[in-house]
Amino acid sequence: MNKLAVTLLLVMPMSLNAGVYKWVDASGGIHYSERPPVNVATQTVAVNNPREQSVGNRDDNFDSSPLSQVIRQLNSNQQQLNCSVAVRHANAGINYLVRMADINYRDGFTELSKYQTESRYLSNLKRSFTIRNCVTASGKHLAFYACAADSAKHFAFCISQLSDI
Repeated sequence: MNKLAVTLLLVMPMSLNAGVYKWVDASGGIHYSERPPVNVATQTVAVNNPREQSVGNRDDNFDSSPLSQVIRQLNSNQQQLNCSVAVRHANAGINYLVRMADINYRDGFTELSKYQTESRYLSNLKRSFTIRNCVTASGKHLAFYACAADSAKHFAFCISQLSDI
């Protein structure tokens, strides 16, 4: 059973690349087939294969078409949605760090001066995580926001990618 499936998968791509032949039968009827008939004159017909089209063959008016404008707007909305998620996750990560700093100070693990410095730093960092900064981010900051938008990644991992923050 598995051999049959593998054989079919190997043969299928060959049939997708097969040509189309045009031929005329004895009564004058025109026919098209994937295999040329035996002992009959045939013509090979060019078939548009979308997989063979290069980027240069695409419609140059696409960028100005109304559909492309809608697509660009949807992509922009998707980017803003991702930035919204990234900022929300980043703020949640900062809130967690603030809570940990509070606990460490309260329980006597951190001195007042260090606690105040950490609190100011975290407050400034939280203010820097905005949708506007996300949308205009580049380089390491863009990588941070992309990481923060991924709910599978932990905030500590994302923040460690930024050496200057």
